Amino acid sequence: MFLALVESDAPGVSAEDWPGMDLTKRLGRLSLQDVRVGADALLSGAALGRILDRATAAVTCEMIGAAEGAVALTSEFAKQRIQFGDPIGRYQAVKHPLAEMHVDVESAKSLLYYAAWCLDDSPDEAPRYVSMAKALLSDAFARIGIDAVQLHGAVGYTWEYDPHLYLKRSKWARPMYGDSGFHYDRIAELGGL
Repeated sequence: MFLALVESDAPGVSAEDWPGMDLTKRLGRLSLQDVRVGADALLSGAALGRILDRATAAVTCEMIGAAEGAVALTSEFAKQRIQFGDPIGRYQAVKHPLAEMHVDVESAKSLLYYAAWCLDDSPDEAPRYVSMAKALLSDAFARIGIDAVQLHGAVGYTWEYDPHLYLKRSKWARPMYGDSGFHYDRIAELGGL
């Protein structure tokens, strides 16, 4: 299998919009029909690794921002939603998941900051730390999305409230450039295990 750079206006290349479950994220379908690629357009293994690391870091950054948004939205809802005469954020069944969501985001953010630093200043370490951040956040963001919907109660599933958007984004982002299993395997290989 090979990966090559191909110009978008090359003969045989076409692209079209593609529907996805996350309506806030544009997707496309690329078709290649009898496209000719010269040897100079083929990417080497080292170039592929650098591209994978940068793309993975970028999607992980997006995941961090979305996870922070889900936590902020859910925290605000917990302050405003009154049940049994008190805001629901007062109850342990709401406080504890919110605290876990916050810890997951901050842990992944610290790891991602280091991974991003490695991309520029310590390229030999970058693959390991990028994979660590993506593996951690792939699972954590999915849990955060589910918890955001659940902590909003029945309205969390409706189009009028945004928690479902974060859950859908977590489902889209999880497999992008490798899910947690892929990245945990990569970490093990990079660590010589």
